[in-house]
Amino acid sequence: MSLDGLRAVADCGAWYAELRRTALQHHLTRELGEYTCNIVGTAAVFTAIDDPLRQIRAHRSPVASVGDPGRGGATIRWAWAAPDPDLPADLRVAELRRAGERLNVAGLLAPELPLPCPPDSLAPNVIAATIGAVAVQLTGAGPDLRVDRADGGFDVIMVTGLALPEPTFADLVAALPTLLDAVPVGDHRVALHGVAVRLGWHVVWQRIPEVGIDAGEVSHCVVTDGSSEISLSFDVNGQPLDGQPLHGERALPA
Repeated sequence: MSLDGLRAVADCGAWYAELRRTALQHHLTRELGEYTCNIVGTAAVFTAIDDPLRQIRAHRSPVASVGDPGRGGATIRWAWAAPDPDLPADLRVAELRRAGERLNVAGLLAPELPLPCPPDSLAPNVIAATIGAVAVQLTGAGPDLRVDRADGGFDVIMVTGLALPEPTFADLVAALPTLLDAVPVGDHRVALHGVAVRLGWHVVWQRIPEVGIDAGEVSHCVVTDGSSEISLSFDVNGQPLDGQPLHGERALPA
């Protein structure tokens, strides 16, 4: 699978990228209601469906273009490999390639990555979320966004220039069901650690025996922002233990 070479980087940024996407969606919905997104030059233009005069414009940095995953021969083509000659150079595009060189991520250095045919489980949302998580993790920019095209493919971009707050601990807790069930992640332990490091939270990992389970196969962790904490459990593959990883959030003593 062509995304395997990106998995380690994508996992590290997956939870943070999802929280940032959610913040963008909430912001646009609050300001515009239902909206459409169009790419105009270096801008992403969000337009209210019920009033085309109500718009929000943001800078967009291209990340990759993806062919229709349902067709044979579809590929992921990185934006650095096909710059638009009519637009100014985007430093974040070059930054993504330099990060690939620095970390020796082969999947970021090849101009194109083939998608499997048939696409199997690689739905467009999985492909887009993986590419977006890589871009957000390596550049620190974003949020990332999938923009569908008329030809059945889509583009992945990063949106900047909007006043979006960083995710809070409460945002993480509220989003846990989605993060654990709907975000394409190979190892949730990596994703959790990635978002905690980026946002300055503290994570303590423990090995605690579970009834009927080898202690070496279970990872428990406590995550805290200094005011509240949550406890989560994962199996040896970094997946939520028994589908019930959240033991509960509690406020720490003042």
